[in-house]
Amino acid sequence: MIAFFGFLRLIVLVFLFCFLFKYLYNTFWKHKKSNFFTNKKSTPPPIKEEQMKKDPICGTYIPESLSIKYKHGKKTLFFCSESCKEKFLKTEKNN
Repeated sequence: MIAFFGFLRLIVLVFLFCFLFKYLYNTFWKHKKSNFFTNKKSTPPPIKEEQMKKDPICGTYIPESLSIKYKHGKKTLFFCSESCKEKFLKTEKNN
């Protein structure tokens, strides 16, 4: 019987220790990720704004850097995929 209460006391102490550790961690350390050398909070990199281009075949808007470029005369056309580019080339070949 005495061993049972000793074991129960151990379980309660472990539970209290875990609860206290979680509370202290969330309060003091969790959201304070700082740079080691400057002691400042790290900031996310700036978002690069980019012009969106419209695919002439399907009408999808895509970032210029991800598009497939094709020079058609003096104009540069932007496609979302190789299949759209091929469709455009087929229609140009027929005309």
